Amino acid sequence: MANPTNQATEEPMTAGEKISHKMDQFKEFVSSGCCSCARKCPSIAVVLVGAIILLLILAAIPTVLIFTSSTSKLSSDSNELPQIIRRSKFWPKVDKINMDGDMDFRGISLQTLFPPNVSTCSGFGFACTDAVYNVIPTSKRCDGSYDCSDKSDEQNCKTCQTIFQCPSKPIEEDQKFKKSRKLKPQPTMICLTASQLCDGVQHCPDGSDETSWCKSQCSAEEFKCPGQNVCLPKSAKCNGIADCNDGSDEKNCNKCEAGAHKCGKMCVKESEVCDGVAQCEDGSDEKECDCKSCSGSDKALCDDGTCILRTQVCDGKRDCSNGMDEMDCPGSCFVKGSAMKKRITCSDGRKYTEEEACSGNFDVCSSNCPTKCNSKSAFQCPTDKKCISRLMVCDGVADCEDAADEKNCSCNEIEENRQFKCDRKCIDIAQRCDGAFDCFDSSDEKNCEKCAGNAFRCAKDKSCLPSSTRCDGVVDCSDGSDEKNCSCEECIGAHSNTYMCDGSSRCLLRDEVCSPYSMCPNATRADKAYCATMVLRTQNRLPW
Repeated sequence: MANPTNQATEEPMTAGEKISHKMDQFKEFVSSGCCSCARKCPSIAVVLVGAIILLLILAAIPTVLIFTSSTSKLSSDSNELPQIIRRSKFWPKVDKINMDGDMDFRGISLQTLFPPNVSTCSGFGFACTDAVYNVIPTSKRCDGSYDCSDKSDEQNCKTCQTIFQCPSKPIEEDQKFKKSRKLKPQPTMICLTASQLCDGVQHCPDGSDETSWCKSQCSAEEFKCPGQNVCLPKSAKCNGIADCNDGSDEKNCNKCEAGAHKCGKMCVKESEVCDGVAQCEDGSDEKECDCKSCSGSDKALCDDGTCILRTQVCDGKRDCSNGMDEMDCPGSCFVKGSAMKKRITCSDGRKYTEEEACSGNFDVCSSNCPTKCNSKSAFQCPTDKKCISRLMVCDGVADCEDAADEKNCSCNEIEENRQFKCDRKCIDIAQRCDGAFDCFDSSDEKNCEKCAGNAFRCAKDKSCLPSSTRCDGVVDCSDGSDEKNCSCEECIGAHSNTYMCDGSSRCLLRDEVCSPYSMCPNATRADKAYCATMVLRTQNRLPW
C-alpha cells in the first residue's frame, strides 16, 4: 500500500510581518529604480525618507497655486488696483493686561472679565494704521475729521460720510510696469466739513473747495448761512452738523437728514448715533444699535441693542436695560430678584437703592426719594419734601426750605424723663438706641444693652448702628463684626457702590477696593485682574 504524500500547510503572516514585507518591497523598488544605495539601508529608514519627500511635495502645492494665481492677476489687464481687505479673523487681539512690576497679569484677556451678553464687536470699525489697537467706529471713517493720529482714517476714501467732497490727486503710474500692464488707479476722495469751505486754505487739489461753494447768490437748491458767502445744499440742513457759524441750519428741525437721529427738535448726527454717549434725554440715540454702528475699541454693545462706552462695563453702575453690563463681573454676585432692592436714579446719574435714597444720608438723593423718607433715619422737609439726616435736625443750620428742621429745638424740663439730652439738643427717649444717629457725638447710640427694631448692635462696643451699615464696605464696629460673613444679598443687593470679594465673604467700597493692589482677603485672580485694569485706567494705559 502506497504512503500518501505529506503536504505542509502554510501559516498566514501576522500584521507585523505583512508591514515588514511591504517595506522590503518598497525598498527593493527604490533601490532598483532610482537609488541603488538604498539596498544598504534598513527598510524602515527608506520608508521614512520617502514619506518625508511626499509630505514636502504636498506642502509645496498650495504655494505654487498661490504664486500662479498672483502672477496671473498681475499679468492680466485690470481697470482697478487690487484691494487689500483685512479679514475679521485677523483683527488685532490687544485685549491683554500687561503690567510691569511684581504682579503678573500677562496673558489675562480683558474679554474674560466681560459679562457674556456684552460684545466688544471685534472685527468691526477701522483700525488706525499706526496703532492697530485704536479702532475707530465705522461712522467716523471718511467723515472729514481726523480720529487717528496718522490721519489714516481719512485716507483712501472711496465714499464720504460728509456731503462735501472732492477728488484727491491721481496716483502716478509706476513707469516700471507701464509697458507690462495698464493701470487705472481707483479714484479716492477728500472728505470735507463745511468749516473747510471758503476758508482761504486750499484742501482740494483742484481748488474747488475755494470756488464751487463760495458764492454771494445761491440757487433754489441751496441756502446761505447768515453772514457767510457760502452756499450749501439743502441736504446740509438738519443733518446734526452745525454747518453755519450760528448753527441756524440745525434749528427747529421737523425731519432729520443724512442718517441723523431725531429727538425733539434736535438732530443727532450719524457719527454720534450709537457712539456710547446719549445725546438725547431719553437715550434713544443709543438704542437699537448693532455691531457696525457701535463699533470701535472704546465701545461695547449690550444684547438688547444699547451701545455704551467700554469703561462703563463692570463699573458698578447698570447701563444696559437689565443690568447685563454688571453681570458676572469681578466684585459682583448673583442676587435673586426678590432680594434685589429697587433702584432710584439720583442727581449724579447713579442708581441707588430706595432705602439709600430715602435715608437722608446721600445729599445727591435728598430730592429723589419717590415715597416718604425713612422715618427711622431721616427727617422729611414739609415744603420741599427733601430727605435730610436726623443728625441735621436742630443743628443750628436751616436745611429745609421753610427751616422746619430748626423748629421746636428747646429742651422741655417738664418732659425731662421722656427726653434724652445730647451735646446740643434734646431728642425723644424713643430715639435712644434705635440705630439712627441724632446726636453729633453719637451718644444716643452708645452704652446700649439692646437695639430697637432691626438696628445692628456692636456687641463689643455696646453701640447701635443703622441696619444699612451692615456689609456696606465700611468697618464701624471696633471688632469689624458689621463687615464679617457678608452675603451677596447684604452686600450687592442692599447697596449701590459695593464690591463683593471673590475669595471671601468680605464686602468693600468699590472706590476703595484697589490701593492699588486688591484689598480683598485671599484675593483671587479675578480680584487682582480687576485692580490691574483700574491701575491701567488711571495711568491711561488701557489698550483701547
